[in-house]
Amino acid sequence: MPRPRVAMQRIGEVLRLKYELGLSDSEIARGEGDAQAARIYAEAYTTDPELYAFLRSLEAYRKAIDGKTTLVLSPDTEFFKYFEGQGAE
Repeated sequence: MPRPRVAMQRIGEVLRLKYELGLSDSEIARGEGDAQAARIYAEAYTTDPELYAFLRSLEAYRKAIDGKTTLVLSPDTEFFKYFEGQGAE
């Protein structure tokens, strides 16, 4: 299918969603971003499951730890398994 036709179909899909579901442009953009992230994670998992696990751990760290968070955890906890051997020397 020629690219202009694909683009026109995509525009039609977006307009249909906006009309049928009452979605705003930002809601559609967020949904598309979420879908793209899911595709990237799925591709990472099938390509390299260990990399996928690492990326998911980083996401968990990002969500769990902020500037106001204090965690007291054993260094051998599963939460920090990817940081083994990375301490200051």
